[in-house]
Amino acid sequence: MPGNLIQLLYLSKSAPGIGTGHLADILATATHRNRAQGITGVLCHKSGYFMQLLEGEEVHVLELYLKIIRDPRHSDPIIISISTATEQFFSGWAMGSVDESLVSNEYGTAILKLRNSKTEPGKAIEMMRSLRFLLA
Repeated sequence: MPGNLIQLLYLSKSAPGIGTGHLADILATATHRNRAQGITGVLCHKSGYFMQLLEGEEVHVLELYLKIIRDPRHSDPIIISISTATEQFFSGWAMGSVDESLVSNEYGTAILKLRNSKTEPGKAIEMMRSLRFLLA
């Protein structure tokens, strides 16, 4: 019997020097591992920050987040939102990504506002959902 579905949105600083090659490695690993665990979501890297929305069974999403916070490519991770879900919004995307060049400067500004606790988590989730149409 499947467990409870959750959505977890986090923000972290990326380590210095993270570039396209690193992101390709992250996505390849995430796609393979997430598919096996039934995790879906989207990853965006902009302005020196990662923002990622993870969806799936609670136990698997929380285990993955614990791995992420120990990953040296991330620093200062914070959970923006964690909530139960009735379905996976990014179903079919073991890990979608959005090319940084497609993401507007407003997104980068929104990331900084989130970091400084000046944006509501619900708005951040809607922002991430809007990226679904830009998925690579």
